[in-house]
Order: sequence, then C-alpha cells, then structure tokens
Amino acid sequence: MTVKKVGRNDPCPCGSGKKYKRCCLEKDQAANVTRIAPGQPAADEPEDDFSDPVITAEDVVSLIEHELEWGNVLYQMIARYLANRMAGEYELDHIAMAVTMLNLYTGTAQPVLRTAGVIAGAMEYFTAQAFGIEGVTLTSLAEKYDVSASAISRRYKDLEAFAEALYEQENAAPGQPRAVGMPPNLKQLADSPEALEQLARESDDPAELAQILLYYTWDEPSPTKRIDLARQALRIYPDSADAWNILAEESSSPEEALEYYRKGMEAGKKHLGRKFFRENRGLFWGILKTRPFMRAKFGFAHTLHKSGRHREAIREYKELLELNPNDNQGARYLLVLAYLELKEYGAADKLMNQTYADDISAEFNYNRLLTEYGMRGITPALKRLFRQAVHYNPHIPDFLTGKKRLPRKMPERIVVGDTTEAAAYAGDHLHLWRERPELLAWVDDQLQSR
Repeated sequence: MTVKKVGRNDPCPCGSGKKYKRCCLEKDQAANVTRIAPGQPAADEPEDDFSDPVITAEDVVSLIEHELEWGNVLYQMIARYLANRMAGEYELDHIAMAVTMLNLYTGTAQPVLRTAGVIAGAMEYFTAQAFGIEGVTLTSLAEKYDVSASAISRRYKDLEAFAEALYEQENAAPGQPRAVGMPPNLKQLADSPEALEQLARESDDPAELAQILLYYTWDEPSPTKRIDLARQALRIYPDSADAWNILAEESSSPEEALEYYRKGMEAGKKHLGRKFFRENRGLFWGILKTRPFMRAKFGFAHTLHKSGRHREAIREYKELLELNPNDNQGARYLLVLAYLELKEYGAADKLMNQTYADDISAEFNYNRLLTEYGMRGITPALKRLFRQAVHYNPHIPDFLTGKKRLPRKMPERIVVGDTTEAAAYAGDHLHLWRERPELLAWVDDQLQSR
C-alpha cells in the first residue's frame, strides 16, 4: 500500500472547505509537517514503502518520446524544448510534472501556440509555483525564453484556469484527458517532411518551429537522420543558421564545412537584420537569438584555423570578440593560439595581458611563457611566469617535456587543474613548444630544480 499525501489542490484536511494550497499548506511547510490524505494510514502505522520511485533523466525522455500521447508533433517538440531548458535547474520529478501537465493542457485545450518560448516559460512558472520554488519570476523567465513577461503571464493564467478546471472535473482521478493519436516518431519525421511543412504553413513563427526541430535534431545519434532533419528545418525556414551548422558538423571535408558555415552566417545576418547588429554589438550571445549566428561564425573561424588559413581565422575571431567581449565561446584562446603560430607575440601579449588580463586559466598562463620567450628569450621574468603557470596546473610540463604521453583519445570532460586539462592544452599547443627546444630544455631544468 502506498501513502497518499495531501495534494496542493486537494481539500484541506482542516475542514475549512478551501483547497490545501490556499489554507494550511504554508503553515505545514514552515512546521515541516506532511499531511496524509483522509482514509490513508497514519504516519506511525506500518507501511510497506513510504518512498516515491526515483525519477531518472531516461524516465523523462521516455515520458516525452514514448509514454505520453501527443496530438500534434509541435507539442511534443515543445515538451523536449521545455525539458532541455529546465534541465540542471529543477529536480527531475519537477520536469516530469511539467511535461505531463503540458501534455494534458495541449491535448485537452489544443491551444494555438504562436511562440514556443511563451508556453515553455508559462509552464516553467506554473511548475515553480506548484512546488514552491523561490526566485523564479516572470521577468527572469521572459529573459530566459526571450519573450515578454506579459505574454508568459497571460499563458500562465490560462494554465492555472485549466488546472483548476481539471481538478474540479476529475479531482485527479484516473481517466484524465489525454491528447488523441500518437505522434510521428523521429523516423517518420525524417521520412515525411510534408507533416512539418504543413505545420510550418499553419505556424505564425516558422523560424521558431525550425529551431525547435533543431533542438530535437541535436540529440539524434544517426548522422543521416541529423542531415535529413536539418534540411527539413531549412524547408520550414531557409534562414535557419543552426540548420547550416548541423550540416557543417556532418560535412565530409573542410571545404564543405566552410561553405555550410558561410551559409549559416549569411542566414543569421538576414534573420537578425543589420539594425540589430548595429544596436546590439557587444551584447551578442547574451541575447539568445544571436547564438545560431555566433555558432556559425565560430565554426567558420575554427575551420579556417584548422585549414591553415590563419589570417582569415584571426579576422573572424576578432569579430566574434567585438560582438561578444565576454567571450562565452572561448574565441580568445584560439586567437592567441593563431597569434603564436604566426609568431605575432605583441598581439598575443596585448590580448592576454591587457584585454583579458584577469584571465587566470592554465592555457593563458602557459601561453604567457611562450609569449615572453618569443619577445625576449630566457629572462628572469620567465621564472615568475613558470611558477604562476605551475600553480594553476602542475601536470602540463610533464606532457610538454615528454615525461607523460598524450592519450590516444582526448578527454571529453575537462577538469581545471588536473591531467585532463593538461592533456587538452598539450594536444593543442605541443607543436609550439617543440619548435622552441631551448625553452623546453629550460622548463625541464626548472622541474629538476624544484
């Protein structure tokens, strides 16, 4: 037998006639009291299991993809979008509740959803209110989903009214309404683009519809299906930068990748508009809708760099930093690398010690050694820089001097200060150190004298 706790929308056990959430809930929470629904055994009575089953991330995915029935594939994609945006900020059972509530709401009310961010923001706000999560405001959600707070508020009120009506109708009994009809699965989507194209014709915002499809696409393991879905997104909205980014990631050559990334940048510029660039220069990445363009530009720059086209890559990296000085993408590290490869030590020094002087990463600390040596040779300043670099990661010199071999497969997860960071740095910079045997010998001497 399982104990049933009093739900927020259940009648309050005190007999007031009010719902529990509007009566004794706050008082009970303050006193750390858990109410048991009428007819349930008391807390001190023996019971087989009082614990709720643990919900895993796989359970949430299964809920969206297999267990719940969706009357419209767009609703399912919004559910995936909502779960992704809530991940890491909410408990998994909270996310599961949000997805389930979204399913009930869309299946019963069948709302016209012009903007996915509005329903996602409203659903997140509804969830936060239901679980008493503090700090979640309409303003913060409006910024998170790049929509207006008033739009979220209106949809939230609709959700709240729906929940109230649902409770009054069924009192959470079995047989709650569900959307009718199973959605097309991923294979069906890939094989039947007409379904999405029909949704695009009916949508007031094909750009957002395409973007939601792409969120879905990034989780697809099959390269062939990823390509198919990216091309579907382009049919829905031709100026979808992320669709071109996915095609670039799946390309068969650097030349092909560069062409796709170039098209992604062009699409992003067209989608954002010239006025937007003028007014928001320096604020990019912090504005969500800029990120597809920024991903395209970064991919373009990095591919140029790997292809040996350093001058062109440097120009793109610098433009990325002008658009987003906070550098959420890490363009400054690749820019310094390009400067060092071209032996432009003054430019590297200025970037590390003036523009980003407060950057204490191991990468910058060891590259400051390369820069000092490149400009002045073996100097007393090198000892200070070496001590500072070793302080932030003592493992890097072992990889540089050959005491440790690089792993055959580079680590996917980097931990600051440990061997994973050291291997990642050496993998990108070892060729620069090997070109400077005198500096390597000096580093080895410093290690011997420690």
